[in-house]
Amino acid sequence: MIQQGQVFKLKTKGPNGQPLWAYRYRLEGRGSERPQVGGRGLARSRPILKVNVRILQASDRVYAASNGGTPPVKAFFSAKEVNVGPVIFVIHNFAQDYQQFSVAGAYTRLIGPGGAAVLKVTFKRPGKYVVGVLSENRIQGTSGLLTVIK
Repeated sequence: MIQQGQVFKLKTKGPNGQPLWAYRYRLEGRGSERPQVGGRGLARSRPILKVNVRILQASDRVYAASNGGTPPVKAFFSAKEVNVGPVIFVIHNFAQDYQQFSVAGAYTRLIGPGGAAVLKVTFKRPGKYVVGVLSENRIQGTSGLLTVIK
């Protein structure tokens, strides 16, 4: 009798608590891989995306004159869109004063001039999320939208 493959019992249970079985075999002899047929394959998690965010001072003299002499800040992202799942934001503050970054209700600590912070956010649904940069010296913060896709 020639062995044609392997049948094995999986640790996970099926509906009604019944055991699940899988079958694997080699396609082209001993050196080839064995695709699994049936049962449940290994669960693969989504990769974590790293997004760099740079907060810069804009050179808008009209805005600065009307808001206490401090020009506005702008945030620049390394990615225009992100996927559903975990995203790590690495925020660098190149502005002249302390800033706080927020997205989807999560906030960083105050980031000093030349400082950096890391914020991990898990997006559960696609859509548009509000992103904000709050400054310690401004009445208004800067905000925008981040697009999350599947």
